[in-house]
Amino acid sequence: MKIVGLALYAASENAKKQLSKHPTIHKVVIVAFHVLRTAMMYTFMMVMPCSLLGKCAIGLGVNLAYRLLVERACQFKFALPSFWGAFAWMMRREVTLIPFAIYLASVVEIANNDVNYFQITR
Repeated sequence: MKIVGLALYAASENAKKQLSKHPTIHKVVIVAFHVLRTAMMYTFMMVMPCSLLGKCAIGLGVNLAYRLLVERACQFKFALPSFWGAFAWMMRREVTLIPFAIYLASVVEIANNDVNYFQITR
């Protein structure tokens, strides 16, 4: 088990070194992770057998707890943006794609700011 941990650590450090040389690719990877997490959250919320209000309450509660308990020390915060993205995608039929476009623009801005801050502080 320790060998697997060391291998994952080495791979992580290598990826960190490579991405620090290519900040644009780093930003694209972060945005892709945000979109994938949003797709997973959307799927999770759609399979729940309850009303839209219940889905939103459970989704927000789960993601808020995850944010407060797990993501405290993480540089990139995915929990709450993924919930808001899934909620915006769920509302596309009632409203339009405008909320999802706003979500996507905010994720791009978050990724840009996080990577730029990471480049400055290293």
